[in-house]
Amino acid sequence: MFMIQIEGLRLDVAAAEEEIARWKVAQLSEVRQELEAKQAVIEWENKLKFKEETAVSECCHGNQRRS
Repeated sequence: MFMIQIEGLRLDVAAAEEEIARWKVAQLSEVRQELEAKQAVIEWENKLKFKEETAVSECCHGNQRRS
């Protein structure tokens, strides 16, 4: 009977380890998606900043030429 309990515990531990592994994969996947989303926002902000700087530069240089 003691051996049956030990085997049952081993199965419980194995199932718990599998669940932990699945949870880790899910968490890593979620973190990766969040990082990709943040990277996309940063790239978008950089493009917007570049466009704004370009527009300001063209505006300022254009006004100097007209003077």
